[in-house]
Amino acid sequence: MTETWVPTALVFVSFGATVVVSVALLWLFFDLRAHLRHRRLGQDQCFRTLPGIDRRSLMQVRLKDGQVFADVRLVGVMDADAARNAGLPHPLTNLVAFERDDGSRLWVDAAAIRVLETVRARGSE
Repeated sequence: MTETWVPTALVFVSFGATVVVSVALLWLFFDLRAHLRHRRLGQDQCFRTLPGIDRRSLMQVRLKDGQVFADVRLVGVMDADAARNAGLPHPLTNLVAFERDDGSRLWVDAAAIRVLETVRARGSE
């Protein structure tokens, strides 16, 4: 008296277990990769710099709505991967960071910027 459904059930159970284990391994791999990248970049590195723009140069930023921010320097652009690892919501991943002379930071939506104009390099006055 052999049950005919037992081999079929074992096939389904082994397939389900394989899928669960595969998903768990992929989750662990990507979590470890994000942790190592976050540790390599540093805790406060949520933005990347733009090539060709001197970080010491003062800029004038003109926005699409007509606002102008003068004498600010570009700190960087929010890196989407670092922002995601930091737990920021998606709309905050498209920001550009500027810094005033007093050290305060100004975060502007990248889509709102019309012109970035370099005024002069710091220390060249």
